Amino acid sequence: MASDMETSDDEERTSRTGAASTSQNQPGSAANADDAEFDRMLGGDTDDDENNDDSDSGIEDPTAALKNQVDRERRKRAHESSQATTRKVRKVVVGQKLPSQSSGLSRSIRNFIKFMMGMPASVSSYPAGPTSTEWGIWHNWTKNRYDKVTAHLEIFSEKHKEVPKPTFKKMYREELDRIRKKLTPPPFIATPDVLNSEINIPMHVKKSCEQEIQIAGFGRLTFEWKARSFTTSPWNGTLGTILMKHYYQWAKSQPGTFWDETSSMEKILDRWVQGQGKLMKKADRSDGKSLEDLK
Repeated sequence: MASDMETSDDEERTSRTGAASTSQNQPGSAANADDAEFDRMLGGDTDDDENNDDSDSGIEDPTAALKNQVDRERRKRAHESSQATTRKVRKVVVGQKLPSQSSGLSRSIRNFIKFMMGMPASVSSYPAGPTSTEWGIWHNWTKNRYDKVTAHLEIFSEKHKEVPKPTFKKMYREELDRIRKKLTPPPFIATPDVLNSEINIPMHVKKSCEQEIQIAGFGRLTFEWKARSFTTSPWNGTLGTILMKHYYQWAKSQPGTFWDETSSMEKILDRWVQGQGKLMKKADRSDGKSLEDLK
């Protein structure tokens, strides 16, 4: 099918960036395919040690992940030139390692993304890319949320600095949960809920993924279809990581999936998005011809 066309294996492929920035971003790496490695690669959080009250490290700030994201953005802006060189090297070295477009893993990822997009019938039915307004809202959301949370918690910590540490730790977490609920994310437009017997993905998987996409500041699920890669599109890279996190959580329990290639998941999605973008460009120049005629 035309909607399944993807770019050739020697196209540039890179991992997503976690920063909401227009600058180039340093590719991540994933050497192992076990659950622990993928929880790390896909942004899984580790549990804090609730009983470690004697630690000299003090209260572990649950907003550290947000701070790290902002710090990564600054570092990536500072290393824009060297990262451009890194991408050129990865194009040659990593480009040869992706599973084929017809592999079981590649097909499974395509089906999952189409399910998340409401099962569009063709490329022409795909959601349009983000507007400049949508991009700006998403770009500012993470940093603004971090600034608000940390400013509030600094005041809270100073106010309760005489409270015994075990009690304060519990109070701190409760306060963090409370203010997080008050920080309303941007409005989100969900895609249609379309069940497909062939794909057979439960609807609750879609709802859970959409919730995380909204919390991340996205107004809807779509890609920057004309971007060269996830590296050059922080929007695509960040969204792709969320999607692949939920894909993996669902698919790892499904029989017949080839998990020896899981480190390639985000790169496979990147390749597919690039391919769909090329089909869209063809459609724009088609003068009314179908995509099948253009193949």
